[in-house]
Amino acid sequence: MRFGVAISGDPDPTFPEDVAGLENAGFASLWFGLDGADWHPIVLASAAAMVTTGAELVVALADPTPVTAKSVGSLDALSGGRSRVLVETAGDAALMRAMLGGDRVNYDGVPFRVVDAPVLPAPVQERVPIWTRAAELAAGVDGWLATCVEAYEALVGTVDQACRDVGSDPALLRRAVLVDGRGERVTSALFAATAGELAQRLHEVDEIVLRLDRRSWRVAGEVLAGMK
Repeated sequence: MRFGVAISGDPDPTFPEDVAGLENAGFASLWFGLDGADWHPIVLASAAAMVTTGAELVVALADPTPVTAKSVGSLDALSGGRSRVLVETAGDAALMRAMLGGDRVNYDGVPFRVVDAPVLPAPVQERVPIWTRAAELAAGVDGWLATCVEAYEALVGTVDQACRDVGSDPALLRRAVLVDGRGERVTSALFAATAGELAQRLHEVDEIVLRLDRRSWRVAGEVLAGMK
């Protein structure tokens, strides 16, 4: 099982050092835009791309447009093919898939229509992963983020059926669960116990994403480094 971190709060002078430290500790993914902060997630992910080498950079887009989709293509190129997108609806997923699928795009949907438009620089990945938080999946979606452990346990059957409805194999859908630890005093012992319990309870999940206060990043990173 992999662990990721949902980056919360505005960046400060220690942001590059802290983000690089999270990757060095073993966090496999860094998620941006889940906290509703003022900073655009693609901007933060682009900054993180410059100080990391292997972690996936996940951008949560509430209302994607063709312009933001083009920016994701640029992020993928900048990071050497490490971008991932989280969207809210099937329509958002369809737009992103069309915009990130080749050098020139034709898309006719609501509310956007794109005619023979270039997306340059093109993404490095042949298929940029597109995820959703909605239980109603669409064709072309690669993963599902449950907003909490309870939501995962309540909706996993619905999501599996949604996969079958769109002609996909549920076993191929990647799955992650968001665990909110903000406002708690995270100690090494508490994080180690929580991580172990979640890994056992959610053994079929690919990834646990921790939403932590900035002051807890280093504690979590130290524990994860010791677990490797």
